[in-house]
Amino acid sequence: MSRALSAAALSLAALLAPAALAAAQPTRIALDERAGLTAVAVAPATASSRGAALPTRTVTVAGPRATVTHRGALRLRSRGRTLELSAIRVRIGARSALTARVAGQRRRLFVIAAPATRRTVDATGASITDAPLRLTRSGAALLRERLRAPAVRPGQIGRIDLDADATTAPAGAPTAPTVTGPPTPGGAALTARPATAVPIVGGRVRWSPRASWLGYLQQGEGASAEGGAAFDGATYALPVSGGWFDRATGRGVIATTGTTRFRYGAHDIDSAYGAWTYDLAATTPKAVATIERDSSGIPGLAGRRRPIQLVKGAGPGALAAGAAGETVTWTDLPVTLSAEGVELFLAYLYDSDQGRITIEASLG
Repeated sequence: MSRALSAAALSLAALLAPAALAAAQPTRIALDERAGLTAVAVAPATASSRGAALPTRTVTVAGPRATVTHRGALRLRSRGRTLELSAIRVRIGARSALTARVAGQRRRLFVIAAPATRRTVDATGASITDAPLRLTRSGAALLRERLRAPAVRPGQIGRIDLDADATTAPAGAPTAPTVTGPPTPGGAALTARPATAVPIVGGRVRWSPRASWLGYLQQGEGASAEGGAAFDGATYALPVSGGWFDRATGRGVIATTGTTRFRYGAHDIDSAYGAWTYDLAATTPKAVATIERDSSGIPGLAGRRRPIQLVKGAGPGALAAGAAGETVTWTDLPVTLSAEGVELFLAYLYDSDQGRITIEASLG
């Protein structure tokens, strides 16, 4: 990977474990004063003759794209008014962009003119070499309104230089870059119900996420349940709402209600996934969910269905008859992160541990 000009050596913050520490020099952002704006660095960011220097927090590499998050903030000034840009996130790829949290909302303020000759992304990290920073139309409108700066217009407003290395982290922190794997066969589509299947009418799915992930979140607002789901601090309980089971194969599709939510505001994490559906009849068993809240910064994901997890060892379910009717159970199945889930969970590794599930379904 090419490394030039002002550099920012980055380490990882895999969310399945405590975050790794960033190292070396920060990302540099310089605004053109002719735009009528002055950028002031907010600690731990610093100012220099080459622009504001923001320490890096995490780097996520997912195929041809990378996401870099930062510590510190930028405070824009114009005509005695100020506007703070915090939780700055740079998305590197064919359409690179910079987003930031403004007044509690994430905004896509800048696009980065970083063609292939000015950017690199691979398993060892990512870089942008002295690329033009262009203010978006919506970003310009926001700055004009908040700063009362009528002269601010969309277009080039500065430059950015970034160099993100995946470095060895301290003991207890992750050491590998996030690399995605092959797409999940069938994507979010579910296996069609065969004519011989019987309906699933109730039950419960219990998911115990990896303990280190929950411990990481406890440093912030933590994990919680919404919409009829329950969470006891270690395990989610999702009510089964439907699906089907095929006695001939011992496999089926199990739909649930409720939402799993994960929050750590200081690290810019607020994600939620609902309507989890477990397709154990698929060639590659998977868990598909609706993205209700998204912290990835990727436009257009909210509201979409995605296969977020892979379900391992899902053989035929165990049938049992009881006073309340017949049930089928899959016990203590490992779940891992799918390729589609890598970007959602920022710095997770593909096929990394997501905990274990137990499914108990009542048959109609």
